[in-house]
Amino acid sequence: MFNDFLYLLSLRNTFVFVAIVVVAELVLAVAIGLLINQQGIRTSRITRILILLP
Repeated sequence: MFNDFLYLLSLRNTFVFVAIVVVAELVLAVAIGLLINQQGIRTSRITRILILLP
């Protein structure tokens, strides 16, 4: 199984995809969290709850 080229290629592609998606989601989550937490932007408690609830 580990000698098959297509298996190793698909395994590598899966790990690369997972790494890119996890980093992108982490950056996006931190950016949204920082935007919500800024003092200059008017966000009501309801807006914060609706964004953070799901």
